[in-house]
Amino acid sequence: MVELHRQHADMVDQILQALQHIYHLLPTEQNISRPLSRKRSLLPIGGVLLIQLFGTTSEADLQPIRDHIKRIGQGISHLDHGLQMQHNQFASFIEFSAQRMDSLRNLTTMQERAISDLYDEIHTIFNTESQDQHRLVMAL
Repeated sequence: MVELHRQHADMVDQILQALQHIYHLLPTEQNISRPLSRKRSLLPIGGVLLIQLFGTTSEADLQPIRDHIKRIGQGISHLDHGLQMQHNQFASFIEFSAQRMDSLRNLTTMQERAISDLYDEIHTIFNTESQDQHRLVMAL
C-alpha cells in the first residue's frame, strides 16, 4: 500500500509538471508581426509596399517565430522525459505486481499440496482405525 501511494504521489507530481510545460508552450498574447520602425530613406513607403506585396521578411521578423518554436521543442522534450519516467515507474510497478502474484500463486500451490497430503494422512488413519475396530469386534 505504501508503494502504491508513493507511486500515485509521484505520478501526480509528474502530471503537474507536464501541465506546467503545456502552459509554457501555449502562445502568449504577443504580436509576432514586425512593428513598423522609422528608418530614413528616400521613399519609405517603398519598403513597406514590398513587404506587404511580395511577403518578404527579414531575420528580425523571423526571430520571434524561431524563439517560439525553440520553446515548443524544449517543452516537448520535457514532456517526453516525464512520459519516459512515468513509463519506467509503471513498468516497475507491473513487474513488482507480477512478482507478488507469482509469490502468491506459489504459496497457494504449496498450501494446496499440504492440505492434500493432510487429507490423505487423515483418510489413511481413518481407514486404519476402522479396520482395527473391525478386528477388535471380531476378536471379542
